[in-house]
This record gives sequence, structure tokens and C-alpha cells, in this order.
Amino acid sequence: MSKSLRYPLLIALVAGIVIFTNLGAPSLWDEDEPKNARCAYEMYERGDWLVPTFNGEYRTDKPILLYWCQLLAYHILGPTEFAARLPSALCGIGTALLTFYIGRRLLGETTGLWAGLLLSSSLWYVVASRAATPDGLLIFFSTLALWIYLRGVFPVKATSREHDFELADAIPHRSGTFIGMYAAMGMATLAKGPIGVLLPGAVIGCFVLCVSGRVATAATTRESVSWGRQIWGSLRASLAWLMATFHPRRVLAVTLRMRPATALLVVGAIAVPWYIAVGLQTDWEWPKGFFFKHNLERFSAPMEGHSGPPFYHLISIAVCFFPASVFLMPMILNTVRQMRTSSVAFAGLVFAVSWIAVYVVFFSLAGTKLPSYVTPTYPALAVLTGHFIERWTKAPAEISRLWQRIALVVFGLVGIGMMFGLAALAAEYLPGEQWLAAVGGIPLLGAIVAMIASERGQPRRAAVAFVSFAALFSTTLFGWAVLRVDRFQNAEPLASAVFEHAEGPAALAGYRFFRPSWVYYARQPIAHIATEDADAVRAHFGASRNAFLITDGSGFDDLRDKLPGDVEVLMRRPRFLKDGELLLLGRRTPPSSQRQADDSRSPNRF
Repeated sequence: MSKSLRYPLLIALVAGIVIFTNLGAPSLWDEDEPKNARCAYEMYERGDWLVPTFNGEYRTDKPILLYWCQLLAYHILGPTEFAARLPSALCGIGTALLTFYIGRRLLGETTGLWAGLLLSSSLWYVVASRAATPDGLLIFFSTLALWIYLRGVFPVKATSREHDFELADAIPHRSGTFIGMYAAMGMATLAKGPIGVLLPGAVIGCFVLCVSGRVATAATTRESVSWGRQIWGSLRASLAWLMATFHPRRVLAVTLRMRPATALLVVGAIAVPWYIAVGLQTDWEWPKGFFFKHNLERFSAPMEGHSGPPFYHLISIAVCFFPASVFLMPMILNTVRQMRTSSVAFAGLVFAVSWIAVYVVFFSLAGTKLPSYVTPTYPALAVLTGHFIERWTKAPAEISRLWQRIALVVFGLVGIGMMFGLAALAAEYLPGEQWLAAVGGIPLLGAIVAMIASERGQPRRAAVAFVSFAALFSTTLFGWAVLRVDRFQNAEPLASAVFEHAEGPAALAGYRFFRPSWVYYARQPIAHIATEDADAVRAHFGASRNAFLITDGSGFDDLRDKLPGDVEVLMRRPRFLKDGELLLLGRRTPPSSQRQADDSRSPNRF
């Protein structure tokens, strides 16, 4: 079997194991998963493929593509957790394969192999691929758009491109390339909004400007110029390069060369009809909520407490790209060295760096910051890290032994930290699950095995050991450890108790406390009494004998003397991974009337 077939099959196998192991077994995790899955379920119940709603209200957070995919999965498999997560999982495998093909196109087949394997085990990428959220779809279609562009401007073999990469080479020559990449951007726009076309387009524009805007700078010897002047000269040269490269006239010229009319037509044909249709159906309330609140406001100011310093996303990459992030520093050094010395690799490296820079800079300027915002850069990070590993295995003398050792030591230290951290977490919130600390032993053991191979002068074996233990770590963490932690979630037990005690249709509310997962597992809208309003609580219980209320300990203390006399505590559950407890309040069903909840309403695993 040829490498061109064997490598993608290996990547698909590894990604499939990491992503699909026990994919549907855990319940949905607050906040976003149950919101998205319930939104699709409400549309499923109504037979509506147009208007997203959650808890009986318009869900303006994200566009329609995820819900369409979930609806399709619900119709085929039924409304299950597995079906809700399936679109993200399939896109996750697709993106891993695209990463291989992009790496092969930019920097060679071996780089593509390492890149696909590294991506398949990176933490936040696995989260995006296993969660019922639109992030997996956005990453896939954004990556697909960039892959289609690369097919149009790069040769099949990375080694056939010379150092001089002129502007004419960086602009696709075929209309099919433009149509294909803009169609993928249109799908990304249906997945998560304008960033689906804005940022992939900016990546391409940045790359074109950079490879066509290199200017010669005078070399200065260290012997004749002081270090201070060298640094000052480098800063001046960098600033001059930035101003020349991104001059407004050049930006406008490149924009016009990228056929903006085609972009408007193709993206508009794919995305705009639904935005118009949902606007007409909702008296334009949905578009106003999405574009103004969840785009402009989210960019201009922190929302829902998600803020951070300007370097937030650099930290998030170091944490969330783990395990591969242990190689970030040697990867950066290798990238800089290769850009200076390798005419073959230059353009490919510039493309990957442009990809990362555009997303990191854009979202660093945004008021709201979340790790998921820069997850679309992970394929590029994987390509650069894969290129470092290729250089490490093929030309180990070029790679500092110090950085190799530091990276593997960090891999092991993170494992040790996880062992202590998970043990402490289990002791506090997860009784009987202290064995979870063993998950941290996987990176520790992997670091030891890889270090032994590296010190014996066997870098390829060290790299194979690293990616193998990385995949084992992510599979164990998300496929098994998360499942054990999931046993302590509250939504399903609370919903089961409601169905056990309800003698008819239940009226359920949350008092000063609300979780979207309650709505999903109760299979009905849930009122939210957010303020200290005892009259509203009494009215809730007075409206129906089958009224129930979920609150926390402090909420119950507020209501203890204000509840109807026949309302009592039906269930107490510890809060999930937090101090305190949740209480279900309601009227107890007389023993003679108790029955099994109807299967169609029971919060079972479908």
C-alpha cells in the first residue's frame, strides 16, 4: 500500500478511535451542548427546519448548519446524545485528514502524517470534535476552504516550489478554485457567522501579501554594530516591512485580485437565503440578536464573564493544544530557522504562520475571549509542529538537544500534575473515583519512553512514542475518564425524579439557578425565576399540582418558610464539581398513584 493511501488511513483510524470512543455515552455537558441538542430537538418536534429555538425562545447564538446536521442525525438515529454529537465527530475526522493533505502540500508527506496525528490528540480539538457544538463544523469548512485554495496555487509536491513565490503564483488561476473555496466559506458562515468567510479570506490575503511583499534589507555584521543598534535596526526593518507589506493600496489590489464579486455571489447564494428566511419568519428578531448581540457586542466587550488579557490566546494555545504544545518553543525556533534558510519550505511556512497570526491577532482584539475561538488554527499549528518533528527525525543534529529534553520533561511534568490534580478533584467532588489520577500516568510514561529513545539517538522512535502516548492519553481522558466523571451530573436524576412524582404534565421551574441540561432531559420548557420573588414561586406551585422547582441551598433557605405546606424536598444532589447541593421541590405522589414515567417523556438515554 502506498504512502498516499496508508498515511490518511492511519490518521483516520487514530482520529476515529480518539473521537468515537464512547462518544454518545456521557450525558450532555452544560452550557452549550444541551442548548444546541435541545434546539435541534425542538425543531425536530415541530418539523421546523428554519427557526432555531431553545426553551421556547429564539436561539440567536449560532446559525443553522449544526441544527440541520443534528436534525438529519435525529431522523436517522433518533434524538440521542450520539446523534447530537455525530456531526462534530465526522467533521473532526475530516479536518484531521485535511490537515494531512495541507501538510503534504505545503511541506511534504511526512510532515502531513505527523500533523494529522498530532492534531487528532490535541485537547481542545478533541473537545470540539466530541461536543454537540458548531466549532467542529466551523473548523472543518474553514480548513476545507484553505485546502481548496492551496490546491489551486501550490504544486502537488512541496519540493518543486522555489524560494521566489510571485504574486501571480499566489492567486488561483481557475474559476473552480474560487468557487470551491468560497462555497466552503459559505458553509462556514452557516456554521458560525461572518467569521466563516472573513478569517479564512484574511488568511489567504495575508499570505499573498507576505510572499509578494518581501523586501531586501541590508545585512549588518555583528562585529561592526553594537547589539543595541542591531536590535533597533531589526525593529525598524520589521516596521518598515509591515508598513510596506500591508499598505492599503496593496491590500486593495490583492482584494480585487481575489474576485470579491465571486465571493459575494457564492457565499451569498449559500448563506444569505437562510438568513433572510429566518428574518422574515421572526420579524427580524433572530438576525438582530445574532449580528448585533452575538457578533458586534461579543467582539466589542466581554460577554458572560469571558474576558482576558491581550496574550490570552497564546496561553490558551499552550494549554489546549497539549500534548503537542510541549514542542511549541522548538517548533517556533525551527520555523524561523527554516524560513531563513530553506527556499523550498519558505512559502509553506509563511502560509501556516499567516493562518495562525490572523486568528490570534483578530481574537486578541476582541472583548470576549474563549479558547475555542482560535481552535481553527490548530491544523496550522499541527503542520508546523509536524514539520519540526520531521526535521527532528531526519536531521536531529539541527535540533537542539536541550529543547528536545525540555519538551519531553514538560510532557512528563504535566502528567504528574494531572495525577495530583485529579486525585484532589476526586477526593473533593468525585468519591470513589480516585483511580482517575492514573490518567496522568500516561503522559508521564510516554515522556519516559520517548526520552529514553531520544537519548539513545533514536529520534524517530521517540516521536512515534510521543504521538502514540498522546493518542492513548486523549482516548483515555475523553473516552473513559469523562464517562466516570459524568456519573456525578445532575440533570438526568432530577428529570427522572420529576417524572416519577408527576401525575400528569409537569410544570418545572428553576429558582435563582438554571442549567440548560434540565431542559434537554426534562424534554419541556422550564421557567426561570431569577430574582427573589416568593410570590412567583407560590404562583408556580398554585397553578398545578404537578409543579416542581429546582434550586440550590441558598435558594431553598430563602423559600423555606414561604412554600405551600404540601411542598417538600423530593431529591437532594451535590452540585456538579462545585460546593453545595441542588434540591428538587414538589408534591410527593401518593404510593398508590406512583407509576413508571411514560417512555416518551422519560430522560433515558434514548
